[in-house]
Amino acid sequence: MAFLSVLSVKWKNTEEKHDTGLKIGSLFDGIGVFPLAAPRYGIIPTWASEIEKAPVSITKRHFPTMLHLGDITKIDGGEIPPVHIITLS
Repeated sequence: MAFLSVLSVKWKNTEEKHDTGLKIGSLFDGIGVFPLAAPRYGIIPTWASEIEKAPVSITKRHFPTMLHLGDITKIDGGEIPPVHIITLS
């Protein structure tokens, strides 16, 4: 039940006033729970890696400018923007 309530919440996808300057990248992103929560704490969602179309469409709707990297096996770490936090879900 809690999972469904998370999906129905309208998240604010802009940086908040207490911007920390920290950036987050998300591997195996799913529906983007970490990027969705990050702006509430002044953290900027920078990129995500996910291969399933439905979850990617959710994060693209919330963060249209966030870089979507696709298949993790095809990512060259030297070619993606650096981040301070990397999450796995």
